[in-house]
Amino acid sequence: MSDILRHRAGIPTGGQFASHNRSEGDITLTAGRTSQTALAEALAVGENIDRKPVGITQTRAALSNVRGEPSGAVRVVELTWASVPPASPTNDFVVRGPKDGRPLIILLRTGLPRLRVTSGNVVVVAESSAGNAVTFSGEASGTLIASEGRKVSVLAEGKAEVEYHAGGGGWGLLNVEGDAQVDYFGDPELHGVNRPRPVRPEHRDDTCRVTVHE
Repeated sequence: MSDILRHRAGIPTGGQFASHNRSEGDITLTAGRTSQTALAEALAVGENIDRKPVGITQTRAALSNVRGEPSGAVRVVELTWASVPPASPTNDFVVRGPKDGRPLIILLRTGLPRLRVTSGNVVVVAESSAGNAVTFSGEASGTLIASEGRKVSVLAEGKAEVEYHAGGGGWGLLNVEGDAQVDYFGDPELHGVNRPRPVRPEHRDDTCRVTVHE
């Protein structure tokens, strides 16, 4: 597993991904927010340490980042078929972000690892042509960025807070359960909430909330 230190110069630090307190049920987004903005903010929090795990053991270790990098850097994990070979068990890979509010960034390039984000602030960029499956649970807060034309299955449960940027031409299923909250950016016809109900701005009830930004 390789660790590569990168420094993103010229981009202010802080922003949405800086450590802060967020009241339950309160998600505020700026007008015109895009997936590029969300990813740039995460990368700009500090220097980036890239990890490219090979095999199940290294992958599980790379996805657990509760203490954060000692240098204050942001861990960026790149997952490929080498990280989770096709013959690997299909159990979820538990993802834990730093306690201090720094983001953990996951680049899902190839393969089909099932990710379960249970804590921290996690940014997942779903690029795999084999499909992408991500669950946000507990009190995790996260951002999911789906590349164009990709299939993505998303489950938000517990008290998770998710900002979901759906790429054009993509498809999949968005399930929201419990007290989870989702801000959805994209075409509401591409995904369903607890199918067959469509994603609509007026979909609000006592157990979950989905807000659509088209």
